[in-house]
Amino acid sequence: GMNGFIESLKSQNNIVVKRKRDELIETMVDTYLKFKNEENVMVLVDKNDIRNQINTSIRQNLKKQGRIASESYQFNTLSPSGISMKDSIYANTYHTNQMVVLFDDIKQLKQGAYKIIDVDNNKNTLTILDENGEEKTVNAKQYGKHFSTYTMNNKEFSQGDKIVFLKNDAKLGVSNGSLGVIHSIDQEG
Repeated sequence: GMNGFIESLKSQNNIVVKRKRDELIETMVDTYLKFKNEENVMVLVDKNDIRNQINTSIRQNLKKQGRIASESYQFNTLSPSGISMKDSIYANTYHTNQMVVLFDDIKQLKQGAYKIIDVDNNKNTLTILDENGEEKTVNAKQYGKHFSTYTMNNKEFSQGDKIVFLKNDAKLGVSNGSLGVIHSIDQEG
């Protein structure tokens, strides 16, 4: 089980524990960069902000070393917001500019992606904008449990970057957790 896995990592000196944040980030980046073939290396940390700092530092170093292309392109990506089913029925859980996705038609809403443009905590409602620019106001208690909620991020990508798919996508032939490497990229994707 998991305990055996952790013990195995410890016995191979593959677990890094640091008390100071900066030391942890520096050690993780240095350790990662020592590997010539990163395919078999995974960095795991328990905080998203630390993960982002480590990833940014690793990318900068890989660019300097020519292991990923120096030319980058900016794209909007969606990351799961982590809203629990229990909290999904409360408008105060949501924020403007988040995206909500319906995978099935529910009442007056069609399957698709919607951008949250207003949150009214007093009425427990969300005003959402569909792909055609049409606004709808929905009650979080009625619709929240049907939403998959995402935060939009602007991210930089280069040829050679590794990516992880967080959702199944039959059209692309990927499943949640699939890993990939960008072989070519331009401003269109």
